[in-house]
Amino acid sequence: MKPELESKIDFLKVTINGEVLDSKGQVFPAPQAKSILESITLSPKFIYTTIEDQTVEVFDFLFVIKKLVWTKGDKLEATAQYGIELSLDLNQIYLDYKDRFVIYNESGIPCVLSDYAQNQLFDLCDEFTDEDISLGGVSFETGLWLSPNSRISESAFWSERYVEQRTEWDLNEPTPCLVWALKKFKLPKMRVAVLGSGRGHDAAYIASMGHIVTAFDFSPEAMSEAQKIYGGTKETSSSITWACEDVFNLDTKYLGQFDLVFDHTLFCAVDPLKRDVLLNTWHKLLAPQGQILGVFFTMPKPDGPPYGATEEEILTRLTKKFRKDFWERSKVSIPKRMGKELIVLATKSE
Repeated sequence: MKPELESKIDFLKVTINGEVLDSKGQVFPAPQAKSILESITLSPKFIYTTIEDQTVEVFDFLFVIKKLVWTKGDKLEATAQYGIELSLDLNQIYLDYKDRFVIYNESGIPCVLSDYAQNQLFDLCDEFTDEDISLGGVSFETGLWLSPNSRISESAFWSERYVEQRTEWDLNEPTPCLVWALKKFKLPKMRVAVLGSGRGHDAAYIASMGHIVTAFDFSPEAMSEAQKIYGGTKETSSSITWACEDVFNLDTKYLGQFDLVFDHTLFCAVDPLKRDVLLNTWHKLLAPQGQILGVFFTMPKPDGPPYGATEEEILTRLTKKFRKDFWERSKVSIPKRMGKELIVLATKSE
């Protein structure tokens, strides 16, 4: 897809407070917003759509629970924004990265509790711990919403995927989001670290645009395949260094040596418990005033890889170490990712 050919799909937005905005950023009146929210479904590909097939970009969670009622059993009757009534399933209750309760409704949509509703739930409990809550003598586990997976921290896990050709994330070309971003931002010649570079499509494209690239991946199989594809090409051979390295255990020689870090499919592929560590790695790799260019999957997908994230989570984590320069949902994504990819450019804070 050419970067200038942006999607003409009509997008709606749901803010962190649960308000509904049209494609021009105008807030819908309450009755209309309520009707829209009640019509939204979550597709098997984790895309929110309305009954009129409009894609909905949700900043945090679609429904913010304002108050709760429990009488018995494993259901909570809840009221969300605009007075929307929902039934929540206590068998699907989790904690997000902020220790907020996330509970699924009868339509399979994750809902987040407001502070008031969270306190209500605690008051309803017989008892609660970090692992579960008890109501009416029945215990309900409260695991992490983004479930950890220790295997994805092993290079062998990823090398197996390459050997078996189970690399669904590989587009066999640079992501259109990257092509669009480099055209838009018109970055000067930079030293660029591409993390989780895989077969090297993004890294090779960045190099072809005149940048000096170091492509990192801890899968030897991925590194081997990338070098077979791009290592000997005239356009990239002199401007890419291929580094088979674990980004969580990098040699100190790399620290402070880059003007730009590009992350496309790494943030979504690491153990969610390591996300802040990954951001620290970006920060350490960058020289003063260095930037992170990221393409993030904003989708309510709790099992990975790839793991989803909310814009709220990405913003909260990022602003600990960076200041935001650009923040926009992609309109140039491939069809199966349309509405889910967030393009971010941010500068290192000292």
